Amino acid sequence: SGNYGATQVTVAIQRKILSLACRRPDFLPRYNDIIKPIYFSPHTIRVDICRAACEYYELYKKGPTLDAVYQMIVTLLTASPEKQKLKGEYDSEFNYLANADLMDEEYVMGLARIFARTQEVFIQGNKLKDAMMKGNMAGMEAQLKLMTDALRLGSDKSDVGEIFDTGNWITNEPRKCLLPTMIKGLDDS
Repeated sequence: SGNYGATQVTVAIQRKILSLACRRPDFLPRYNDIIKPIYFSPHTIRVDICRAACEYYELYKKGPTLDAVYQMIVTLLTASPEKQKLKGEYDSEFNYLANADLMDEEYVMGLARIFARTQEVFIQGNKLKDAMMKGNMAGMEAQLKLMTDALRLGSDKSDVGEIFDTGNWITNEPRKCLLPTMIKGLDDS
């Protein structure tokens, strides 16, 4: 039952992320670098909805509305007899997205970064495993770099806090008087 509960949390978070992407026009402009359709795999319907939202953003450079994404999905269903059979499931998913409670919006936005990072690490980890199984050293080196990038997905790369994470600042003497504070006792120390 623990696995079932974890799966339900993941589905609920995915749906809330998609709901934000489709209902909040400012969401994709801020989060487009971490929202990818492949992250919603293997659920084809959520993959298609995310793809439509991302395509809308790429085309118009602004976040979509739920109606705009729905119209794009209707066009997709019309063009594909296979997907047309799933129209009821698409409608159910859109109904959920339209009615999702977004009172915890800030929390979900934070989880969007974590969700993207974990999905990307999983994808790159599988590619690394494949390269290892083949004994492909060049492939492993490339995947290790991509794995490192995946661990930073969604983080602020300009955050100076990362500069000090090695602890070098403790043993290396700071440069004095680089930017004076104009307080003599402080600048002299």
